[in-house]
Amino acid sequence: MLARSCWRHLGGRPVSSAVRSVRQLSAGPTHWMYPLTGRGLVRVRGPQAVPFLQGLVTNDMRHFEDGARAMYAMMLNNKGRVLFDLLIHQHDDDGSFFLEVDRSMTSKLQSMLKIYRVRRAIEIDDVTEQTAVFVVQEAAGADDGGLSAVQCTEHGASPHATGPLGLPLQSAQGLISASRDPRLAALGWRLLLDAFTLPRDVLPTARTGPDPRPLRYRLGVAEGADEVPYAACTPLEYNADYLHGVSFHKGCYVGQELTARTHHTGVIRKRVMPLHFSRPPGDAAVGAAVRGAGAGRPLGRVLAVSGPDGIGLMRVAECLAAPELTLEGDGCVVTTHRPDWWPQEAAKDPQNRTG
Repeated sequence: MLARSCWRHLGGRPVSSAVRSVRQLSAGPTHWMYPLTGRGLVRVRGPQAVPFLQGLVTNDMRHFEDGARAMYAMMLNNKGRVLFDLLIHQHDDDGSFFLEVDRSMTSKLQSMLKIYRVRRAIEIDDVTEQTAVFVVQEAAGADDGGLSAVQCTEHGASPHATGPLGLPLQSAQGLISASRDPRLAALGWRLLLDAFTLPRDVLPTARTGPDPRPLRYRLGVAEGADEVPYAACTPLEYNADYLHGVSFHKGCYVGQELTARTHHTGVIRKRVMPLHFSRPPGDAAVGAAVRGAGAGRPLGRVLAVSGPDGIGLMRVAECLAAPELTLEGDGCVVTTHRPDWWPQEAAKDPQNRTG
């Protein structure tokens, strides 16, 4: 009863139109599910929500008209610097949008959206306390038999978000959104639930899984305010173009000019890259410089660390050419590589792409 009450408070009904077919599964995969307590949600709804967001985010909201269920995007200031990195989810029944952002930034995001709203017929609410965000990963080789499951079909804005959802959802009650991660297929799925829904009621094959950050770091993907500093970086440095988070064909949005100019000149010297340390350096390594052999300027700085894995904002051509990289102040050896999900055009001539 409490879950139903909370769901009505959110202005939605159980996701019914996302359900495409029902089938009996004699055996199903087991999935790892991890609560992302550091993520918050701001809901934007109303008849003018799409054109409103279209003028603010780096990606094209028209992808949702083509069947997208989730989309990666950023909001920039007028100098083209990143303010918020977002996953935008659409609720199937009422057409509202849930902007997933770092939990510490929800109030700031809500305030900024209200400034731009002016007199548009739009509601903007922080629904973090009434919702929960989960990341889901498939655990190969497990077997759960005898499930009567709901099979959903999803379409997304990127090649990684199209096709069948691939999750054996048992129930749509309390489910706000279910989608493949629109950035990379390897990042799994995102589930948005109301706060009083038990995850196992929606995805019975799920088990509490490990922290997803090491996998994300090994892929070289940054997320959240600690890794994407407020008003201090550009979207292309954080691979938003490679992660299907920027449209270069839509109309104007705040910060577009610098982003488009940088893209078309092709001069992107620094990008977020995966790092591996010869020994776990600990949180003290965050912000430390990564240097090549001999004296000279740093080739990058560490953004985040989890065990022996991390990510850094690196000078691509120089760090790939360096015979050895070390962590300043610690001395441990650092290795990096060009992620295999980067487009092939980036690998043809790194000098042209990185300056």
